[in-house]
Amino acid sequence: MAASQVSRDNIKIKGKIKWFYTHEGSRHGFCDNCGANMFWQNDNKSTISVTAGSLEDSKDLKTWHHIFIEEKGCYYTINPNDPQSRGYGDSKID
Repeated sequence: MAASQVSRDNIKIKGKIKWFYTHEGSRHGFCDNCGANMFWQNDNKSTISVTAGSLEDSKDLKTWHHIFIEEKGCYYTINPNDPQSRGYGDSKID
């Protein structure tokens, strides 16, 4: 899933979101209308991850780094020159 990470202070969420904890300290936000997965966040970080398809304008998004690389889908490859992390990695935002 393509997602972007942003400081919680720099995002404005429109509409109703239903939040569900999937792990201790980690929750996902879903559209209250259609159920689409739109956000996830770790309570210990100052950032929120936003699915790229839920943004009004995502044309200028670029790959910063790949996270959870061991869980990536088998249907694509990651450029070995791109930064990669086995977990969240260094967001450089916190």
